Amino acid sequence: MCLVRCKSGRAVGLPTYAYALGIALALSACRRESPGERQREPEAQTVDASAVAVAIAPHVLAQPATGRSSFIVLLDAPDAALETTLASAAIQKLRAGSVVQVERRAAADVSLPRPEALATVAATLAEVDRARVRTAKQALLVDATVPNPSSGRALRAALAMTAALVQAWLKAAPLVYDVDARRIVSAGELLRRARETEALTDPAALLHAQLFLHRYDDAAGTRLLTLNLHAFGLADLAIEGADPADAAALAPVLAQAALALYRAVVEGNATAPLHLGDVVVDLVRAPRQDDDPDNMVYRLVPAVADAASGPIAPAARAHALLAVATVDEARPVSDDPAVLAASSRARASFARAVRSWRASPGTTFEVEVPFREGAATEWMWMTVDTLDEPTHLRGRLLNEPALLEGLGAAFSPVENDGTELFDWMLLSPDGGVEGGETLRLLQKR
Repeated sequence: MCLVRCKSGRAVGLPTYAYALGIALALSACRRESPGERQREPEAQTVDASAVAVAIAPHVLAQPATGRSSFIVLLDAPDAALETTLASAAIQKLRAGSVVQVERRAAADVSLPRPEALATVAATLAEVDRARVRTAKQALLVDATVPNPSSGRALRAALAMTAALVQAWLKAAPLVYDVDARRIVSAGELLRRARETEALTDPAALLHAQLFLHRYDDAAGTRLLTLNLHAFGLADLAIEGADPADAAALAPVLAQAALALYRAVVEGNATAPLHLGDVVVDLVRAPRQDDDPDNMVYRLVPAVADAASGPIAPAARAHALLAVATVDEARPVSDDPAVLAASSRARASFARAVRSWRASPGTTFEVEVPFREGAATEWMWMTVDTLDEPTHLRGRLLNEPALLEGLGAAFSPVENDGTELFDWMLLSPDGGVEGGETLRLLQKR
């Protein structure tokens, strides 16, 4: 899981793969408000799961009537050649039934992230590729809308069409703007995501794997917001006024709430409150803020009583949601025999993976390894930039620590001796993926 912080009001976005938790977290379209806009309340009180619960009358939660997912493919290509591609049998087959539409426009006529945001919106692209975002001449707008949104068909259809367009123009090295996740990725990364999505047949597993979270910090605290739920016909969810120190631990809570809401909608019981473990959580319609998704948003409010001394501060109330967290990121990744067997195979094949990586320029090498501070251990994914024999790894974190503050944030440089490697993945520029067997098993759970 990856969680990064917003500073200085930049529009930012961070892509990740679906890691062991199956949650891709992205920071996107953030801004810092002036102190006069939202004042952070004093944090005199604390509240936990033992606080007295407040009774909440059940109420129906409005949800989008359709599911929608959108991408923009950026490239340089002759008009006539693009029209030939759009008219091809493969593309026309994907367009059958009018679930997904493709529109060709001049790139200058589409809405893209601001130039100053590209270092973070396009964090995985090289500088030369970020420059191509603004020089691309053509844009293919892919938009999928479905009336039965809980199936995730909108996301599947949009990804399939986008992948087909990217594959057709792979030699032109197209870039892809994921409108819902607010990030710009390479052709290879988009193709990898499409293949991962195709392998997830269960809609709930697809939602879990493709969920993105937006975070920004301001004077009122930290706000976490889901992205991409519209693709499943769900309202987006937010946690507001949290202590920044709680953000990493609250992210899985928001993901758990999204899954609980999805199950409620599928069962025809889209009502609040939600019961997340032992915590009762109300959903309150939130006023729209700048950079919110084009969707309704509900705020998570734990049903706890105010203190005798006065109302509970937002940060303390948000802290009560930590009792919901049931996923321990610091524990060994799995005790499932099949997953452990896959991990053993990953260790046995590690030397072969290293040779393949060194022989394949442009291939990304990622590993899952443990990090320790004192008695605390946390399992993390990192990219490998250099490797000293036999297994000493140097690279950058791909997800933010939940426990080990000394490691720093996502993308911080780290070292690991590699002796306790749990898994590895090789990600080739053309979208190929090798390894990651434990990840695929965990995604199916």
